[in-house]
Amino acid sequence: MSKRFTKLIAIFTATMAVLQVSAQVKQEGKRSLLITKSQITQETEQQKLDQLKAYPKLLGKTLSMETPSPFFTPMATIRPKVTKNIATVNPELAMWGNIVSKDLGGMFSFHPVEPINFEQLINYTQANFNGGSGMVDNELHGMFLDTSLSQLGIILLKHFAFNTTNWQLTEEPGYSSDFSLLALETANDPKTGEIFGEFYTANLDSFEWGVIDYKNLVRTTIAPAAHTYVALGIANDGYAYGISKEGDLYQIDRKTGTETLKGSTGINLTDDEGRYYHQSGEFDSRTNEFYWASTDKNGKFELYTVDLATGHVTPVGSYPTPLTLMALTFPAKATASGAPAAAEELKAEFATGAVTGKLKFNVPTKKFDGSALTGNVNYTIYVNSTEVSKGTAEAGKEVSTDLTVDEGVTNFIVILSNEAGESPRTKLSMYIGNDSPEEVENLQLTLDKDGKATVTWEAPKEGVHNGYIGQLTYDVFRNIGGQSEKVSTGQTDTTFSETITKGKLSSYSYSVQAINSTKKSAIATTNGEIYGNAIEVPFSDDFATKESSLIYTIIDANNDNSTWYWSDAKGGVFKCKYDPKNHGDDWLITPPIHMKPGKTYNVSFQAMAVGGATYPERLEVKWGTNNTAEAMTGELLPKTVLNSSTYKTFTGQIKATSDGNFYVGFHGISDPNMFSIFLDNLSIEVAADEKAPETVQNLTATADPTGALKATLRFKAPSKAVDKSDLTNITKIVVLNENRLVKEIVNPTPGSEQEVVDEAAVQGMNNYEVIAYNDADFGLKANVSVYVGQDVPKLGKIAATDLVSSALLKWDVPTGSHDGVIIPAEVTYQVNDVNDRGELGEELAKFKGKTEYTVQGIKTNEGDQTYKYWAIKASNEAGESSWAVGGFIIGKPYTLPFHNSFKNGSIEGQFIGLERPNNSTTWGLTKDVSSDNDNGAIVFNPSQPGTSALVTGKISLRGADEPKLIFYYRADENAQQKVELRFAKKNGEVTDPVWSSEKANVTTTNGQWKSFIVDVPTDLTTEEFVFLRIIGKADSITKVPVYMDNINIVDPLQNDAAVEVTATENVIKGQMANINVKVTNIGLDELKNAKLELTVNGKLIKEDNIDGLNLLDKKEYNIDYRTTTLDKSETLNVKATVTLDEDLDTENNESEAIINCKAADVLAPQNLTSEKVDANKLKLKWDAPNSKTEQVTDDFESYEPWSTSFGNWTTIDEDHGFAAPLAKDGAYHHQGEQFAFMDWQPADIFKTGQGLDPHSGAKSLVAIYQVGADKKLTSSSNWLISPMLSGKAQTISLWVNNVNSSDKSYGKESFDVLVSSTDNQKASFQKMGETHEQSTATWTEVKFDVPEGTRYFAIHHNTSKDQAFIFMIDDITYEGSTGPVSYNIYCDGEYLANSVKLESADLVSDGKDHNYSVTAVYADGAESEPIQLVVTAIEKIGANGEILYDVYTIDGKLLLKDAKTLKSLVKGIYIINGQKRIIK
Repeated sequence: MSKRFTKLIAIFTATMAVLQVSAQVKQEGKRSLLITKSQITQETEQQKLDQLKAYPKLLGKTLSMETPSPFFTPMATIRPKVTKNIATVNPELAMWGNIVSKDLGGMFSFHPVEPINFEQLINYTQANFNGGSGMVDNELHGMFLDTSLSQLGIILLKHFAFNTTNWQLTEEPGYSSDFSLLALETANDPKTGEIFGEFYTANLDSFEWGVIDYKNLVRTTIAPAAHTYVALGIANDGYAYGISKEGDLYQIDRKTGTETLKGSTGINLTDDEGRYYHQSGEFDSRTNEFYWASTDKNGKFELYTVDLATGHVTPVGSYPTPLTLMALTFPAKATASGAPAAAEELKAEFATGAVTGKLKFNVPTKKFDGSALTGNVNYTIYVNSTEVSKGTAEAGKEVSTDLTVDEGVTNFIVILSNEAGESPRTKLSMYIGNDSPEEVENLQLTLDKDGKATVTWEAPKEGVHNGYIGQLTYDVFRNIGGQSEKVSTGQTDTTFSETITKGKLSSYSYSVQAINSTKKSAIATTNGEIYGNAIEVPFSDDFATKESSLIYTIIDANNDNSTWYWSDAKGGVFKCKYDPKNHGDDWLITPPIHMKPGKTYNVSFQAMAVGGATYPERLEVKWGTNNTAEAMTGELLPKTVLNSSTYKTFTGQIKATSDGNFYVGFHGISDPNMFSIFLDNLSIEVAADEKAPETVQNLTATADPTGALKATLRFKAPSKAVDKSDLTNITKIVVLNENRLVKEIVNPTPGSEQEVVDEAAVQGMNNYEVIAYNDADFGLKANVSVYVGQDVPKLGKIAATDLVSSALLKWDVPTGSHDGVIIPAEVTYQVNDVNDRGELGEELAKFKGKTEYTVQGIKTNEGDQTYKYWAIKASNEAGESSWAVGGFIIGKPYTLPFHNSFKNGSIEGQFIGLERPNNSTTWGLTKDVSSDNDNGAIVFNPSQPGTSALVTGKISLRGADEPKLIFYYRADENAQQKVELRFAKKNGEVTDPVWSSEKANVTTTNGQWKSFIVDVPTDLTTEEFVFLRIIGKADSITKVPVYMDNINIVDPLQNDAAVEVTATENVIKGQMANINVKVTNIGLDELKNAKLELTVNGKLIKEDNIDGLNLLDKKEYNIDYRTTTLDKSETLNVKATVTLDEDLDTENNESEAIINCKAADVLAPQNLTSEKVDANKLKLKWDAPNSKTEQVTDDFESYEPWSTSFGNWTTIDEDHGFAAPLAKDGAYHHQGEQFAFMDWQPADIFKTGQGLDPHSGAKSLVAIYQVGADKKLTSSSNWLISPMLSGKAQTISLWVNNVNSSDKSYGKESFDVLVSSTDNQKASFQKMGETHEQSTATWTEVKFDVPEGTRYFAIHHNTSKDQAFIFMIDDITYEGSTGPVSYNIYCDGEYLANSVKLESADLVSDGKDHNYSVTAVYADGAESEPIQLVVTAIEKIGANGEILYDVYTIDGKLLLKDAKTLKSLVKGIYIINGQKRIIK
C-alpha cells in the first residue's frame, strides 16, 4: 500500500467502524472528495476494489448528478414514447420524493399526472434516502449509504432528517456504524406511524424484516426476508406489499415475515450484474392505492399504480430523462391548532404472561396550540393498526379501558379528536403474553453408513424478548431435496433418531422447533449429511437450486472462511470467494459418480474469473476415488489462469480402471485479494468408443427461404472411426431436434453425402444433433443450430443526406436478428421524427418494399447549428427491429474568420460535436491552461486506449482565396497521444490529414505552447460547407495530456492590423478601471511599424510602436486607469486606434469601450491648508472626515465562496507557488493557481469530518500547500492584512486550524502576528512575540494585544515545505474604523501621490499658481469629493534685489541654496525655484 493511500485512510479512523473488507461508515456530498496531500513527484496507484466484490449484497445504485457536457454528442439510441393507458387519479394528490438525477437533486413535491412536474422543496445533494426513510411526527428521517469510496474498501452510513414544514435539516447528517439500520426499502404504517422495512443484517450478508425507530436509531427483527425489495407500502388491512428486484409483487405478513407471490409487474429492473436503481413505493391511505415510483434497468422513470391482486401496473406519470426517486411519501394532514393536544401518561397494565389487561391515559387540558381545552373529546385506541376501542371523555380526566390483545410486540396508539380535528398520536410499545422461545441450542446430526440418523439438541433458556416461555415441546422435520416432512410432533425429549432407506443420493438435514402453549421458536436446522446411491452417468448439473448443491463437498483447506459456496447469481453457480491475505486452497468435490471399468468419461464445465483480467483467478481440476483433498490424484485440468469475465468451457477425460465411485474436485488456488471464480454447467458422460464413428462432416442447416417452418440439413457421413481408422460400415445416423427424432438413416455408406429435411421445425431457433452409430455403439456428436421462419429484422446504419430543403434517408434491407430469413417485400418501414430531447416524435411515413425516404419541409442552413435526427423501424410477422437513427448537422454555416479559443473552459456558444467510444477515451475542456490567457483550452488525456474526435460546426469557406488554419498545440513531457486534423465535406468524404502531431514532430512540446499555420486545401472553398475534425488517438496510456487552443480558420489579407479594447464596465470614482487592449496581426505579412494610441475622453494615456507580429500573433496591454471625483464625467469613452501603412482593411483599426463612473456617497477631508517648508517647498495638511469605530467579527460568510479577495482584507502571495491537489480524483476552485488565502466553502466539494469544517458557518479562509513551476513542494509565505483598525489599544482574537497527516509527519502550520502603525505595506509591519504553531487539528483561539496607534495587523503564514498542508483562519474579531484608509493628492487635476497620514510629503513648488486637491480614499477604493486649495507663486529676491536660486534635482536633492548664478550647473533637467527647467 502506498504511503499516500495510508495517509488517506487514516484520516477516517476516529469516526468509522471497520467492517469486513475494510468497509467503513460515513459520507457527505455531491461528488465529495477525500483529502490527501499529493506527493507530486512520486504518484502511486492504489489498486481499487470492485464494489460487488467487496459488498456483493449492495446491489442498489443511484443516478449521479452530472454537469451536462457542453459538447454535442451524436445520438446512438432514442427514447421511444411508449403508448400507455394513463390511469385517472386525483390530480390534486400531493406526493413528496427524494430525487437524484443528472439535473435534479433534493426533496421535491409532485402530483400523479402526465407528464410529472417536480417542484423543489429543498436543494440538497449532500445525502439522499437510499437506505430507507420514514415520517416521524413532522420530520422525514432516513439513512444515506455512500458507496463513492467503495473502491477503497470504505462505505459510509449517515442518518439525517428534515422538518417538513420549512424543509430545513433538523438532524445534520451524522455517522452510524450500525449497518443493521440500513434498509433496502421502508414503509410507514398510516395508522400507527410504525416504520416497517426490509433491512440488512449488521454484517451486510443477508436481509430481514424489522421495525425501525429513527429517533433513537434502534430496530427490531421480525424474520429473515426471502427476496430483495425495491418498493414497499402498507395497505389499510395492515399487510405490507412489495415489489422485488425481479419485478414481482408480494404480500408480506408483518408479524411473521411470510411473503406471498401475487403476480409479476412485467418491469425489468436489474442489469447484467443483478444491480438495480434505488426506488420507492407507498400507499395512499385514503384510497388504499399502492403507488410505485419505478426506475427500470435503463434508468427510465415511471410512476405506477399496482393491482394488489395480480401485480399488474398502470402508469400514471413519467419523466423524460433518467431519474431515481426515493422516500416516496404522502404528506400527513397537519394538526389543526384547535385540535386536542396529544393524550398524556399512556400506560398499559398487563399481568405477566397475560393478554388481557388495562390501557390508561389522561385527556389533556390543552389544545394543540396551547390554549385551554374544555368539554368532551373523542378518543380512538388502536392496537397494531387495528381499531379496538373508541369513546368520549372529558378534558383532564383519566380513561381506563379493558383490552384483550394478541401475544407479541404490541403498539398501543391513542388519537383524540374534536370538531377542529385530530390530535397527534400517542404511542406505547411493549411485549404482551407468552414469549416466543429462542431457537434450540447445540443442534447436532449424525448419520451412519447404515442410514441411522440421530438428532440431539439442548432446550432454549429464554424468550426472544426475554419473556416467559413456559413448558416446551418439540417438532422435528426431515429435509431432503428442498422438501420438509414432519417426523415427530410434541415430543419432550431433546433427541430423535430414525433409519433412512437408501435411495437417490441426497443431502439430509433435520430441523427442530420449540413450542410452548401459544408460541413457536424459529426453526433451527442441522448441517446436511449426504446419503444414498452414487449418481449414474450421464450426469449434468447447472446448479440451479441451493438444495441440489447440498450433495457437493466443500473443503476450506486453509481454514480462512473464504471458500466455495452456492450462489443464485446467473441462475445458480458455485462461487469461490477470495481472501484478502491468503492464497486459495479450497475444494469443491462432486458427489460420487458411478463409473465402469474400461470406459472413458468426458467431463466438461464452464468457469470464469468474475473480475476478469483485473482480478485473474487460478483453478485446477482433479479426480479421485474419495471426496477428500488427498484422494484427488488424477488430473483433468492443470493449474490454469482464468482472466476473462465471460465463461470458458473446459473439458477433460477420466478413464475408469475399476467399477466404483469416482469424484471430481475443483481446486481454487487463486492469489490473495482477487475476486471470485464462477463454476457452472458441469457435465459427465460416457465417451464414444475408439472404434465408433467420428462426427459427420460439413454439417449445415438452412432455413427455408420462404419462411416456411422447415429446415434442410446437409452433411457427409463419417468415413473414419474415433481412432482415425477407416470405417467399414455405419449402422445408422440419427438426426435429433432437441429430443425429437427428425430422421434415422439406416446403413448409410461411410463418406456419403446426406440431406435431411425437417418438416416439423418450430418458429425460432432449432438445435440439431447428429450422431452416427456402428457395432461399437454411438459415435461423436455434431451440432448445428438454425433460425427457422421469418426472423426479426435488424436494421443497420441510416445514411442521411442534406439536400438543403429536404433530407434523403437511405438504408439497406435489414438482416435477421438471428441470421435468419428476411423477405424484403414483407418488411414494413416506419419513419418518425426525433425531437430535440432525443424522444421519438411524429410518425412521418409507413410503407413496404423501398429502402429510402425523403423528409420534406425542412431548412437545413438556417438557425443555430445542432444535430437533427430521424428514426426508422423495420417490422414483419416475426417482430420489429429497434429504432435506428440517422441525421446530420443543421443550421446556418459559420463564415470566416472562424475562431474558438475555448474561453473559460467553454465552447463559446458554438456547435462542437464530440465522438468517443466511451467516457474514458474522450476530449474535454479545461480551465487550467490556455495559450492566450483566457483560461480555456481543449485537452485529450484518455484513461483507456482509443480514438476520440471533436467536430466543429458547418464552416463555409466560399469566397476565400488562400484560407489558413491556425492553432496552438501543447504536449506535455512524455505524452504519447497523437493528434491529427482533417476536414470533412458535406457528403461525408474526409480529407487526408492536413496536419498531424507525428508529422509535425511535436509528439511532445515539453509543456510549451507552439503555434502552427496550415494551408487549407483550396478545393474546399467550392464546397457548400466543411467540418474541421480534431482527432485524438491513444495506443497506450501515459496520463500525460495534450492540448489545443485558439483555433482559427481565416482568409488573411497581405497587410491587416486589428485592435480590440475592453474595459471595466462600472466603477466607483476613485477605483482603478482595467483597460485591456489587444493588437492582432491578421495579415499574411509580418506586422511592422504599427502605432497604437489609447485615449480616455480624448486624452492620450498610452501610445506604443509595434513590430514583429506574425499572422494572428497578438500584443496585449493591461492598463490600470485611475478614476477620480475630480472628473465630473459619468462615462469615460475609451478608444484604441492602430495605424499601419498599407493596411488593406481599416475598418478594424479602431475599437471603443465605455466605463460608467459613479461617485460614492462618502465624507471628504476637511480644512485643507498649506505650509511653506522653505522657499521652494510646501506641505499640505488637512483634517480627517468624521468616522466611527465598531467592533467587528468577520466570519467570512458574506463574501463570494471560493474567492481569493474578500472585502477590505489584503493578501500577499509571497511564495508565488501554485495551489496543489487535495484529492486524487477531483479539483477544487483555483487549484493550480497562485494565491495566498481563499475564502473556501469546503462542503461544496470535500467530505465533512476530515477536519475541514469551518469554525462557524460554511466558510473560512484557507491557505493550501503549494508547488513551484518544477512541481516540487515549496515553503508557504502567505500574508493576510487586516482592514484599517480604530487606532485604539485593543485585543484581537481569531481562530486557526490545521489538518494533520495520519502519522503526524506533516500538517503542523506556523505563522507570525505583525502590526503596523502607518500603512498596510508589507515593509511597515513589525513582528509581535514569538512564531505561533498550530498542530492540534482542532480550532484554536489566538488572542493578542495591540498598542494604541496600531492601524493594521497581519498574519504571516510561513510553514516549511515539509510541513505545509492546510492552514485555516476564521472568526476574526477586532475594532475597526469606518473612516478612510488613505488620501489622494492632486495638483491641477493631475494625481501626485497617496498618503496614509493627514499631511503630504514635501511638495516642490515651480513658482506658479496651482490648484491642489485632496480626496479621502476608502477601503473599497472609492474616493470622496475633493477639498481644494489654490497656492499662489512667490518670487525669491535677495537683499540687494537680485534673484536668488534654489536648485534641486528632479528627485528632490538640494544642489544650490540662494545661488546668484547658475553657471556651475552642467547640462540637465532641474527644479529651479519650484519650476522644471532644462540647462543646455
